[in-house]
Amino acid sequence: MSSKGSPLRNTMPMPSPVRVCALDVVLYMRPEPPVAITTALA
Repeated sequence: MSSKGSPLRNTMPMPSPVRVCALDVVLYMRPEPPVAITTALA
């Protein structure tokens, strides 16, 4: 999870950690494959 937050932190502003957490939870809960999540975050 830390690896996913690192790139988003650089791209997103200060409130990135909170958004990343919510986004990560939503994406993780969704029935989408890990590849789609990685692409969306990238």
